[in-house]
Amino acid sequence: MEAMRRLGIGLLDVSAAVLVLIVLVMPGRDLHVATAYRQVEPEDLASLTAEVAEAQARLVADPADGAAAEKLAMLLARRPVNQHDQALRLAGAAAARESSPTRWRALWAVSLAHADLLEIEDAHRQAALALEACRAAPAACPAHEEQRLALYTDRLAAGVEAIARGADPRVDPERFRQELSRIHPTATYRSRPRRVRD
Repeated sequence: MEAMRRLGIGLLDVSAAVLVLIVLVMPGRDLHVATAYRQVEPEDLASLTAEVAEAQARLVADPADGAAAEKLAMLLARRPVNQHDQALRLAGAAAARESSPTRWRALWAVSLAHADLLEIEDAHRQAALALEACRAAPAACPAHEEQRLALYTDRLAAGVEAIARGADPRVDPERFRQELSRIHPTATYRSRPRRVRD
């Protein structure tokens, strides 16, 4: 210790030297690029990659293109890709462009990604914004799309009410479904087999 003091070497210098030695002696890390689509079946990978690339190109060309943002978000959020964070980020960026007439599509994509994650309140909030944006741009949002969006928003509103009644879709999905059916009953259509004429 006395010799170290005479040479002007302190404890900090020794610690730094040990750290440098450890870094030099440690084996190198094996770095490689892995696909983000590990769960996708090999036969589906080429078409998925092509669709993602096309939607990305459209979105790069026009960042306000709500239809491209919707398409890309749906591709990323669907099973087995399950990249919801990426879907939310991309669709959210397009949805932030308020002047776009197709903004409603990006908002709808954000809502669908939240719904898939069982974030019902967030999904409902985004769906309501999408419906409002749709109604503000009738040329870009035809009546049948507005109707689909309105039905979807109503269903989510029922989901929010079910959660308020204590039915958490993550904790007890069966109870949540039952509450949802009580609040927002849906018709069940049964098809009858056609009679074959003699």
